[in-house]
Amino acid sequence: MSAPRSTGSTPQTCRFHAKGRCKHGAKCRNLHLDASVEQAGKGASNESVGTSPTQSPKSDLDEDAPSSSASQHPPRSNSNNRRGSRSAKPQNPCFAWIRKGSCYKGAQCPHSHDTNTVAARRLIEINEQQRQFNEEQRKRDEEVRRQEAERAMRERVEQEAAERARQAAAERARQEAVERARQAAAERVRQEEAERARQEAAERARQEAAEHARQAERRRREEAERKKREQAERRRVEQERRKQQQERRKREEEERARQREEEQRRREEAERLRREAQQRRKREQEEREAREEEEQRRIMAAQAKEILQRVVSGSIVTFGPGLDIQNTITGFESCRVVVKGLPRDVQSSEVADLFAQQGLEQSQFHLVNVRMTPDGKQEATVVTNNDVAQALAVGLEDLEFRDERLSFELGVFNGTGGMGLRERNANVLVISCRAPSLRYVVEYPSMEMAQTKVRQLNGHIVAGRKIKVAMNQIPPGRILPSFRPNSIVINNLPDFAQDALITEFAGSYNVRRLKPFTYNVDYAIVMLQRHVDEHKEGETRIEVTSRGDNETGVLSVRVVCSSWESAKQIHDSLADRTFPFISNGKFWLKLDDPKFYTIYIPPGQHRAQQSMWKELEEGIKDRKACSLLIHARNQQDTRIQVSGSNTEAVGALKVRVEGIAAGIQIQGWHISLVHPNPELLESITRVGAFLRTDFRKQALKLYGPPRAIERATVIVERELERQHSLEYTIQLKPFSLRYFVHTGLPAMKEIFGDDCISLDIGTRTLTVKGGEEVKQHLNNHIGQSTKSRPPAQGDHTCPICYDTATSPMPFICGHIYCTACIRHLLVNASDTKTFPLACIGDDATCGEPIPIPVIRRFLPQGPFDRLLEVAFHTFLDKHPEEYKHCKTPDCNQIYRATKSSRPSTLHCPSCFSNLCSSCGETPHDGMSCTDARIRNDPGEQERLSQRWLREQAGVKQCPRCSRFLEKTEGCNHMSCPCGAHLCWRCLGAFPDAQSTYDHMNSAHGGLYGEEPRNVEVLPAQDPFHGVDYHEQAEILRRAAEEAERARNQRFAPQPAAPRPRANLEAHRYEVERMLREHAERTRLQALRAADEAARARRIREEQTRALANPYYQYQRAAATPPPPPRQENGWCSIM
Repeated sequence: MSAPRSTGSTPQTCRFHAKGRCKHGAKCRNLHLDASVEQAGKGASNESVGTSPTQSPKSDLDEDAPSSSASQHPPRSNSNNRRGSRSAKPQNPCFAWIRKGSCYKGAQCPHSHDTNTVAARRLIEINEQQRQFNEEQRKRDEEVRRQEAERAMRERVEQEAAERARQAAAERARQEAVERARQAAAERVRQEEAERARQEAAERARQEAAEHARQAERRRREEAERKKREQAERRRVEQERRKQQQERRKREEEERARQREEEQRRREEAERLRREAQQRRKREQEEREAREEEEQRRIMAAQAKEILQRVVSGSIVTFGPGLDIQNTITGFESCRVVVKGLPRDVQSSEVADLFAQQGLEQSQFHLVNVRMTPDGKQEATVVTNNDVAQALAVGLEDLEFRDERLSFELGVFNGTGGMGLRERNANVLVISCRAPSLRYVVEYPSMEMAQTKVRQLNGHIVAGRKIKVAMNQIPPGRILPSFRPNSIVINNLPDFAQDALITEFAGSYNVRRLKPFTYNVDYAIVMLQRHVDEHKEGETRIEVTSRGDNETGVLSVRVVCSSWESAKQIHDSLADRTFPFISNGKFWLKLDDPKFYTIYIPPGQHRAQQSMWKELEEGIKDRKACSLLIHARNQQDTRIQVSGSNTEAVGALKVRVEGIAAGIQIQGWHISLVHPNPELLESITRVGAFLRTDFRKQALKLYGPPRAIERATVIVERELERQHSLEYTIQLKPFSLRYFVHTGLPAMKEIFGDDCISLDIGTRTLTVKGGEEVKQHLNNHIGQSTKSRPPAQGDHTCPICYDTATSPMPFICGHIYCTACIRHLLVNASDTKTFPLACIGDDATCGEPIPIPVIRRFLPQGPFDRLLEVAFHTFLDKHPEEYKHCKTPDCNQIYRATKSSRPSTLHCPSCFSNLCSSCGETPHDGMSCTDARIRNDPGEQERLSQRWLREQAGVKQCPRCSRFLEKTEGCNHMSCPCGAHLCWRCLGAFPDAQSTYDHMNSAHGGLYGEEPRNVEVLPAQDPFHGVDYHEQAEILRRAAEEAERARNQRFAPQPAAPRPRANLEAHRYEVERMLREHAERTRLQALRAADEAARARRIREEQTRALANPYYQYQRAAATPPPPPRQENGWCSIM
């Protein structure tokens, strides 16, 4: 390789070598410097600071190049330099030395091997600048080429991009390979260092182990010597100890023998005492068990006789054992007896005994409540039937009870939770009018002063009258020149007032009296009395309550009538009329409605049901017959009033109000909902509903529109599920622990599962999870654990599962059930509807009724109340002829039907409707139920008319106008007033008489032939008047199926959705009855119509066949006499 030229100019870097493709290779005249030359140059300059001038730094450019020192390549001295004459000139740096760190010429090289020279550093900088310039130039060239390629070959963008990606990937792969090779070399170095470290550590460990072995051997020898000495010492001590132990054991054996003899004597004495105590406890246990069994039998016998009274569907129902209906006092025959004057400390049992002393059984009366009165005494409300109430009122009047005289009041029982009847003087008419009075006009200087005087003087008392002061107004439609707007009018002054008094009172001298309103008060009262006497019915009494001499200046008269109708008649005669005896004035009349009922609801309930109340109020058509008043007050209960003069309208409206106010009861209960948390109430309010809880009945009720109730039901059910999933603990008494371990805990786990209850015996803590049913069973077991021993777990067979009874439940009849089985039987009683509930032992032949306390033990309050309703309605379904529902929709009252020939009129206590006790329809005095039904049913009248028509001889019906025609004499030609010419035999209609005669001669062989006997030829008529019979039958069939499905689902287990209101049951029963009757009537009409049409069709066919037979026509013509020479029309009698 030839050395580069040594010229004064700086050599250039080969730009082709920088691009990686110089064709001259090592023979190139320019410098072939790599990118690491700059770093080498910089490193050399930095190292030159701490290096002596005689040292030559090692180049970092090439790791493979051998290192050379200053001794190997010393700089050439000026003394040995042949070119010493040129030493003044700076030497150029050696390119090989700078590039490789060595030079093959060594000291003979004419260039400088010192990299710290300015020329070398300059050369390095030039190389770096040249490299950077080349790099920038390369980048610019590449950018130009890229732009030219894009403009020229747009369609090959994807191929070039793929190629660049491949090249980039190849470049990355090459760089990664280089990096992996470098990392592998570094890893080999680390492994060698680690191997050396491991060998050194192994050597140190070997040495340490040898040292430890030597020390352990030394310690072992020392330990062996020590143990040998200790063993010798222990053998000596052990020998002495054994000698002492032998002496001590000898003494102890003698002492134990003596103690054994003493203990044997004590044990014999204790055993004797134990046997005596055990015998005594056994006798006491047997006596206690006998007493407990006797007490248990007594309790069970008392429970078997226990009865229960409840108000169901407005009736007082007495339930016996097994929920058997022992007595029913319907709402129609019930009477409320209020016993007043009772002592304040009287008990309910004493009131019940008071009625029982009169010979009444417990099922014949029902004690509703006993409450305190304002006078410090109590009054009791008792419900019984009308006959018993009348007898009690007479027999107990002025009865003394604990030194108190009692009084009795009879009334109508409206049921629990209904609207209360407000006592009002409905037979009193109050007539009022203005008393004689004066009016003054007072003028003031300005309008402001007049307005101030109005505010100051209005309402003051002047001469015993409360005056009314107002600004003077000009009458509409009139022009008064003397009118002054700055004046006031003083009204209601007494007729004896003077101008001076008015001047002093008004503070103005400009006063003027207007036309007075005056008449004779005594004469007006006499004339009013005369008017009342003319229009009264029955006895009346007039009371003058005010003659106008009071502050109000009103003449007032009270007219007490014998009935509200009489008062109403007088009211109508005075209304909107002027009378001359009161100066052509009008009376102010006040007559209370005869029916006035009030109920109060919370403000939250009113807000939730506001749309329902508004819809109900807007639906009232005749507000004179009945009216609804809703008075809402802030933070107070809303008062709802129903009043009116029409009894039936008021009753129907009252029933609907009670139905809305009753709300919808939902299933489920939890004690935490007695005081619900604010978040729950807020969420229910947000959906537009309202929640009320009844702790006594353990019931939840929702109020609001149906959609809001559906959403609120979901919220309440979610809260119930959350509460039921929570756990709570109960601390047991010590004496209850044994019962729960043996009986209570297994019984509850068998019924509700293993996760519902757990017992910590150490702390006697019960952990319970579940709802009200679990809590009720737990309370039953806690009560059972405190008063009796657990029942014996004998080999008793349960009559339900036919297996050994677990957690046995004994009955008074001797049969023993599993607790889970009897609970399942009672819980599903609402679905089976088999009443009374009885024992099914001895293959269901026992029949002993299940006591009511046993039923209440297994059912919470809500399901128990629903079971009572199911039992009562099942009883009603089994006695449809004896008990019927009121005819008013939404009214849940029932009545006892009668089948006598003289039915009575019944009055509903809820809706005030009147009905017949036999047929249940509107009363029909003087008429039988059959006649009333016919009168009210046009279809029945038509059917009877048709039957009468068939039974009568000589009466037929015109086929055109349906008039009844009777033939008395003459030929068979009949003329109807509608213009039709008829053939009497076949009732054929013809346009004129001649056509009729031609028809009779040709078809019947003459004019006077008689019709066939027992054959009725009537035109086929449509009994359904154009209505499709099959369509009607299908509609009736669907209605009957819907009614049957509703009846089957009435007492089925209700889903989460809200249940229908209870007051819709009566309406549902009535609709089903009407549908059944209508279906039966339609079926009978269809059958009769089909029979008649078939019979008429057969007759016409026989006549057609006979007329078509020539032999028959010949015989008929031979038998027919010749017609008379003269033809006359027959007589027509129109019925």
